[in-house]
Amino acid sequence: MADMIGVGELKDMALWRAVAAEFIGTLLWIFSTIILYVHGGAWMSSIPAILGVCYAALVWAFRGHNAGHFNPVISLSALAFRKISVVRWVLYFCAQFLGAIVGAAFVRAMMEGQGTMRMGAMDKARDINDGQAFLIEFMGSLLIVLVYQETFWNPHTKAGELAPVAAGFAHIVAGTFTATFTAIGLNPVRAFASAATAVDGAWGTQWVGWVGPAVGAIVAILLGFVFGTHKGAKAVAPAHDDEKGKKMERIPPQ
Repeated sequence: MADMIGVGELKDMALWRAVAAEFIGTLLWIFSTIILYVHGGAWMSSIPAILGVCYAALVWAFRGHNAGHFNPVISLSALAFRKISVVRWVLYFCAQFLGAIVGAAFVRAMMEGQGTMRMGAMDKARDINDGQAFLIEFMGSLLIVLVYQETFWNPHTKAGELAPVAAGFAHIVAGTFTATFTAIGLNPVRAFASAATAVDGAWGTQWVGWVGPAVGAIVAILLGFVFGTHKGAKAVAPAHDDEKGKKMERIPPQ
């Protein structure tokens, strides 16, 4: 139980490096998402593919720190399958939240005066209602979280070092079918950061950007228990010094 809560991790620098990785990765991910969406121009249709490659690259870069989520709902899946502790999840969420706001703020500063100050905020298409927007975000997030957890954490996975590529492909597909309808939400901190930095606030469909991904993640987690993802679960334990001053082995990052 103590390992699952993870209070002891607070003394471990590996935790803080992972938190920093989540902050920087989320900052770069949200910056890329928003600036491409608000300034995509003629190559707007290529944005999901570009973002999928960007996500795969960032996950590949930071996965060695037991990080590489950049999305609270993926971190929620990691918590459910005991890949991270409760303390780590809370710190990851804070890092993701702040990273998203800073990334969006950079876009706002760069785009000031260019007439694009909605900041790519989530907004449903005119020909769909809120319920339909929710279903689109739900399905996209279900796809993203399910692919991530089954390629990274399922003990039967054969993905290995190619798991980040699978995660990137999932973002390409989900981004393609959500772009026209909800402006590629799929991430609660992305939805909040865009609305918070937009000139007019753009809070109209904010609930869709939170509830859709959250419900999608919960269903993905339940499916993970069906597929046996939990059988490979191992709580992340911090490294401690033993009585003789020797460093004990840390559970390798997932």
